[in-house]
Amino acid sequence: MGCGTGELAAHLAGVGYTVDAVDLTDSAIARACAEHAAVEGVRWLQLDIERDDPAPLHEEGYDLITMRLVYSFVRDRGRIVHGLGERLRDGGALVVITPIVENTPAERRGVALDEGEITLLDAGWETVERLDADGLAFLVLRGPCHLDARAVEKRPATPATP
Repeated sequence: MGCGTGELAAHLAGVGYTVDAVDLTDSAIARACAEHAAVEGVRWLQLDIERDDPAPLHEEGYDLITMRLVYSFVRDRGRIVHGLGERLRDGGALVVITPIVENTPAERRGVALDEGEITLLDAGWETVERLDADGLAFLVLRGPCHLDARAVEKRPATPATP
């Protein structure tokens, strides 16, 4: 989700995954198609994950879903993340890679998450693994998630501690 110009999608296809690369903008999809035309195993899809019909996505599910540098731009986060979690096959993972406030310059903190937001993101999943990737939070969520997305949205964020 949020494939942008397709670098991660092309890499995943190169290591053997069959990839559905999804982005909101047709310009990103067009650029990704052009830059990675020789890569086999990628299906490029222009789709608004918050508003469009998810019918183009595979009904049989996915082993891996990634949201790289896109989570902070999603408005209905709980519904989307848990909805994506429902599309995971047994043993699958949802990976969210996102900037965190502590490692983000003040002028760019609007696209970064604080610890309270990360706590909301990982609530209800069977297992959560958190790694650091050059100052980004790299969360590996495995499920199925046991929370109703509406309940997640209503939980208050916990303020980050210094």
